[in-house]
Amino acid sequence: LYQDGLNIVAVDINLSAVEALAHTLNRSSDQRVVAIQADMGDERSISAMVDQAGELFGRIDVVVNNAAINLRGSIYDFNPEHWDKMMAVNLRGPALLCQKIAPFWVKQQSGRVINIV
Repeated sequence: LYQDGLNIVAVDINLSAVEALAHTLNRSSDQRVVAIQADMGDERSISAMVDQAGELFGRIDVVVNNAAINLRGSIYDFNPEHWDKMMAVNLRGPALLCQKIAPFWVKQQSGRVINIV
């Protein structure tokens, strides 16, 4: 998407990682790459990120759901809290993100989502 000329909102729970990416890409292009910190397992964080992205660009055309975590362990050490966190980030997060962005797509009469699994 970056190579196709789209402005990018890079999102991660690790802000310094996406800031480094934005810095690198912004040096070599007229496009705008913005770093935003968000926890894709937290609805308020997702809402705040969508609000910030919308304010910065006025529209949201494409969403790439790529956030995921895998907290490994033995069935003997099953941790329900780890399971809940994985489901929140890996399943609920993408659905909430699309829900929060849907008003942009309705207003724009267009929008795309790419789910990476």
